[in-house]
Amino acid sequence: MGQNRHLTAFEWAKQAVQATGLSQEPWLDDNGDGIYDEAIDGQEAQRRGFAYAGTLVDEEWPPFIVQATGPTTIQQGQGVIRANVLDDVSVRRVWAAIYPPSYQPPSPPREDLVSETLPTIVLLDQGNGWYGAAYTGFNEIGVYRVVIYAEDNTLLGAQPVSIEVQTGWKVFLPVVLKD
Repeated sequence: MGQNRHLTAFEWAKQAVQATGLSQEPWLDDNGDGIYDEAIDGQEAQRRGFAYAGTLVDEEWPPFIVQATGPTTIQQGQGVIRANVLDDVSVRRVWAAIYPPSYQPPSPPREDLVSETLPTIVLLDQGNGWYGAAYTGFNEIGVYRVVIYAEDNTLLGAQPVSIEVQTGWKVFLPVVLKD
């Protein structure tokens, strides 16, 4: 993660939230004043890292999602989701959250966290760093957003990866008017 591990971790978390497509914005308040100020906050986090002796515990690396793929075919609402995940020690679990085409984020946008129940599946170890599972809920026509997550044996999380899965095709016929 480089010299500024704690600030980089915040930036990764911020990108993870953006990958979900939700209208949430993470804040870092490391000076404790209760106000997010991008110009000021993050300075304390920058003082911690590999270049600063005693500021980090033993070096541990989060898993890395190298590649994620959606189904090549979908039959009767079922398709396989796969991900290639690597880690310095061992991957504990890999899973996917599925946002169907009809998904609507909670409204109006809120500053507090909102608990949601989304369809999720666990991707099982298929060997050589590949994980996969069949999802049986591709029942709506449109674009699904699938966000892949991974966690290693030390509970460090990977940077999530988002993919899109197109189901069905809407057919638009030309309109013919008779005079």
